[in-house]
Amino acid sequence: IEIGRAEIETLKSRLGAHIFSHLFNIANSAYHGSLKLGPVQHFFDVVNRIGTQHTKALIILFVANRLARGDQDAEIIFAKNFAASVVGRIMARGLGFRDDSAQKVELACLLSGIGALMMIVYRNHYHSEEHILTDDFIEKNHMYLTERIINRFQLPEYLHEMIMNNYLALERMAISLP
Repeated sequence: IEIGRAEIETLKSRLGAHIFSHLFNIANSAYHGSLKLGPVQHFFDVVNRIGTQHTKALIILFVANRLARGDQDAEIIFAKNFAASVVGRIMARGLGFRDDSAQKVELACLLSGIGALMMIVYRNHYHSEEHILTDDFIEKNHMYLTERIINRFQLPEYLHEMIMNNYLALERMAISLP
């Protein structure tokens, strides 16, 4: 979907000040060229400098991190997703994938456990004696919640296939093909 400068600028009000300031700081960092290109002034410039895919990934990363704070189980899921995104991008580049394909792998890895993260936070926050959100239930069904989130936020279609299929099994000290 193509959107213009005005639409991108209006998105910043929906992000929240905390995420917005983090994105501005990243776009104004030396890593993204602020010394050569100068500081960014508008959210449209932030998205252009960082890139649309990378901006989406960073927003998801910040939201998941904030959601997981203070909940040890959720922090573990967040850490696994973040580590998987880093390893996935490195592996994709190592296997000769183009940079845009490596970014897709990174985004899919960041999102792959968002359903489990939300279920864990819900279960731990609304703790009751008879909750159906057991570890086994979450393990079996978290991908379906993740899929609903992808549909709800109209995220790229390739995420469905990448998240709903188990191409690689990441164990503690091994990577295998199921």
